[in-house]
Amino acid sequence: MKKLPHLKEFKITESSKCIETFAEPAFHQNRFNEMLADMFSCLLELEVVHIASVNKLYDSTLCALIDACKNMKELALYGCDGISNAGFQSLPEKSGITSLHLNSTSVNDKGMEHICRSCPGLRNVSFAGCMYVTDISIKHLCTHCPNLESLCVSDPEIFYHKSNITDGGLDYLSQNSHALRSLTMCNSAQISDLGLDQLARSCSNLMQLDVSGCLSVSDNTLQVLAQHCHHLQTVNFSECVHLTGKGINPLVTSCKWLKTLNVANCPFVQNLNFEAFDQIETPYDRVTLAADPELVEENNPENSTQTCDNTNHKTDEKSELDRSRARANFLSALTCSSIPSPKVHSELRFLNLGLCSKVTDHCLRQIAMYCPDLRELDIKGCFNTTDLGISYIARGCQGLKLLNISSGSMIQKMCLTDQSLVSIATHCKGLRQLFIEKNPLMSLDGYKNLFDHCSLPCTVSLTTKSPEILKTDILSMDSGVNSCKRVNVFCRGCYKGNIYHLDVLLYNSDGHILE
Repeated sequence: MKKLPHLKEFKITESSKCIETFAEPAFHQNRFNEMLADMFSCLLELEVVHIASVNKLYDSTLCALIDACKNMKELALYGCDGISNAGFQSLPEKSGITSLHLNSTSVNDKGMEHICRSCPGLRNVSFAGCMYVTDISIKHLCTHCPNLESLCVSDPEIFYHKSNITDGGLDYLSQNSHALRSLTMCNSAQISDLGLDQLARSCSNLMQLDVSGCLSVSDNTLQVLAQHCHHLQTVNFSECVHLTGKGINPLVTSCKWLKTLNVANCPFVQNLNFEAFDQIETPYDRVTLAADPELVEENNPENSTQTCDNTNHKTDEKSELDRSRARANFLSALTCSSIPSPKVHSELRFLNLGLCSKVTDHCLRQIAMYCPDLRELDIKGCFNTTDLGISYIARGCQGLKLLNISSGSMIQKMCLTDQSLVSIATHCKGLRQLFIEKNPLMSLDGYKNLFDHCSLPCTVSLTTKSPEILKTDILSMDSGVNSCKRVNVFCRGCYKGNIYHLDVLLYNSDGHILE
């Protein structure tokens, strides 16, 4: 490292394994920290430092890093539980650090106060897994770091840690951090609709929000987000068990930039309805109104009076006629190769409805019509869906790359049959991953037909009671359909004595396997 004095980035990943390898009597943890401190003294131009899983990193080593690397802009410490407030005592008054990750360290509110005073330019902060950090740290961030854009107070991967942040912390953010773009506070049992509502009204530029596992969150929060946070792109409400379609519907139809929506494990999600997209005026509509004086006259509120009962009646009849015509067109479209999309629709790319057991075919029809650009869809454990719902999805979302229609339960099973496989193979030509585990009504013939007609390359995860599927010749392709297709079967195990869990990889004979 001494030969690289102009090095800008330094990262240690999975280092605990390396330490164990070198952990001989002549090379114990003291020597390791001495080596790091000596190395940092030579790398004076470091700007980015990531250190992960070094649970014996000393405060003195961190001080040596801060003392030597005056140009450091990003510091990330993951799983360094030996780091405490003392490690940051050498911070200068005006440090240039703008990104700080202290996941699972021993820093507390007093240490965070010193950090915030010394690093007023902080924009990205994470203290997930820091069990001694409370709302007081949020107050220090809001007071001393006015440009805060991203905050993570808890991480879903740190399952043993529950956040100490409450609605009081959200109140500080609402009053001071109007530039906030991203907030992650999953498994925060002490936050509720009250705190999130205030945040949504004040931080209208939010683009990413993760409150998964926050059991007090309800439809009210989603409705307020739909009214005030139109720039949302990624939201995670998984395991927010009180959510229903009343909150999801306005969120999807109002946030036109929304790309990722996760509401997995929300058992009361049902009655999805995105028909509000039909009421959104497009630039084409405005041009049409401007070019047609009669339409302008009809839409001018000054020319309408309360006595025009006949006109209102005709308008109602026309609206009802239009709705009936739209429904008829949609039903007739089921016989076609694809479902026509409305003029305005959702930009969703990733949707997770896993284990939302009340989702029905009607919900899938709404998704097929108003979310045609989906690339990944997870509806495992949606036990009330049938082959008809999968047909809607296959016809309406033909750009899917990943589809999960597995059961997701050891007890209850899906009711899908080979007909779902036919719809998928026929219409989803871009599919690369398909999960169809624990679908007992799907047969070996259905699997073989899927393998014959699906596009390449593709990985299919399935379970079956038929040991015949393990034989390569059973899955060999019909020469008239896909003579160049190859099949590899990987058995991931057998449970309950007779149910095989398989991954089937389909690829071209020229070796172009799934990227």
